[in-house]
Amino acid sequence: DELQKQHRETNSLSQKCNELENKLAQSEQVVSDYRARVDQQQKKLDTLLLVSQELFVERARAKMLDEHIASLTRDKERLQEHNTKLIESLTSSHPD
Repeated sequence: DELQKQHRETNSLSQKCNELENKLAQSEQVVSDYRARVDQQQKKLDTLLLVSQELFVERARAKMLDEHIASLTRDKERLQEHNTKLIESLTSSHPD
């Protein structure tokens, strides 16, 4: 009688052990799937970060170029004014 009781307990424990092993295997698969998704999202984030950094650099470059263009435009206007005054002074001092 005691032997049968131990046998039933052993079978019950064995069954519970198998159930736990199955749950563990399922949990490991879920963890593996989540890790794969996290890795995929990390790659996307890395790409977005790189794009963001490139965008920041390009915006800074565009701002610098805009400032340079504005400076060149002012220089051009000053040169045009200077040339106009020079031509006027040359034509007024040497009438034909």
